[in-house]
Amino acid sequence: MSPLPPHSITCLEPRQEREQESGLRGLRGRNLVRPARLIACTVNTVTLLVTYIEYIWASEFVENDAKCASSPHAVVDFVDCLRRYTFSDSMVRGNNLLWFSIFGSFAASVYIWVECRRIDYLRKVLERQFSVVSSRNASKVNWSLQCLRVYKVSILSSFVLVMLLVPCHIDRPLLHYPLAGGLFLLMAVAMSAYTVMPLDFGDAATDSLVAWRERRCSMLPCMQLLGVHAVAAGFAGFLRVLSILTVSDWSDITGRMFGGLEVSVIAGFQIFVAILSADDIHVVESSGGPREVHKRMEDLTLARPRIFSVAQLVGG
Repeated sequence: MSPLPPHSITCLEPRQEREQESGLRGLRGRNLVRPARLIACTVNTVTLLVTYIEYIWASEFVENDAKCASSPHAVVDFVDCLRRYTFSDSMVRGNNLLWFSIFGSFAASVYIWVECRRIDYLRKVLERQFSVVSSRNASKVNWSLQCLRVYKVSILSSFVLVMLLVPCHIDRPLLHYPLAGGLFLLMAVAMSAYTVMPLDFGDAATDSLVAWRERRCSMLPCMQLLGVHAVAAGFAGFLRVLSILTVSDWSDITGRMFGGLEVSVIAGFQIFVAILSADDIHVVESSGGPREVHKRMEDLTLARPRIFSVAQLVGG
């Protein structure tokens, strides 16, 4: 290799330098997203479990045994009999609402950030399919995008609305129960929409979409198990309601059963959000499409710097 000319320096062209800085920022962002998601999931899950275990251990429940010993007629009395052993009841114990506000706000903010980034990337991957699939399969791409929109609206809405559980806590039952039920419904819709979203386009699929589909296939057993778990919690909730209405001796058992399953379903949703981190390391923020992003990263890695002499820099 020949030595550099005297009084010369090595530098990048302005445009190349800007692209390199932009690419490095995207890579740094990608490296931060997955740890942020996993930390938020861990914090949220630990807060959830510690809150509920401490509540069950203390056994300081609202005294409503006399009220629930006979079949309740008023709606407020009925829902008050449902509260024992639920996670919602544990939230109003001591300073738990404050801790839920702090850690829940952190987790919700991180979830919204990482999911918006991930969903936007998948949307670009799917939109690129229009240029490679036949007109007959274009409707399949449209259906995938529709599923993605349903997933986006439902999962982001759940992240926002969950913080309303602080003002709409269980001591305000007419506000709390519709909100809690709506959140469980949004979670179920989000998981279902992502599970049924078509991602298999055969030989016409881009490399990015093939890789995404393979990652989702590896997640499907876990998502299906979480779905079955949610159905079991719903059935336990039905038994709990039935036992309250009939003033059954099984009321305490069904209450404990539903409470445990309810908490595990909420923790399961944190697991669902956590396993989506497998996609985070493959997402790079850029104004270009996924293939252009990876090509740009490769070009920046292989690019050689230009050599300019001091005279050229000064004299033009």
